[in-house]
Amino acid sequence: MAGLTLIYTLCGSDQEADEMCRTLVGEKLAACANRLAACTSYFEWRGEMQCRTEFPILFKTLLLSGDEAKKRIEEIHSYDAPAIISWDVDNVSAQFYSWMLKQSA
Repeated sequence: MAGLTLIYTLCGSDQEADEMCRTLVGEKLAACANRLAACTSYFEWRGEMQCRTEFPILFKTLLLSGDEAKKRIEEIHSYDAPAIISWDVDNVSAQFYSWMLKQSA
């Protein structure tokens, strides 16, 4: 089994998160996108402390599509420096992996 990649990112609006999910799944760069509950993020940006509501997404994609999916997220993301964090998963149930292969075809 080739495995899969999980890709995590955050969006600045509910609408952007929705569009990003629809784009990556629609373009078959991700088999699935999980929109997680809105969260409060604290970070420093350009020397100032920020406190913002953000909208997390967890994409599930095949390992061989991971780089292309990350590139696409970067292209359509509204942030100057979006968090695009990924990790490869070796242990995937056969049924889920089979479903993912069908989504990529």
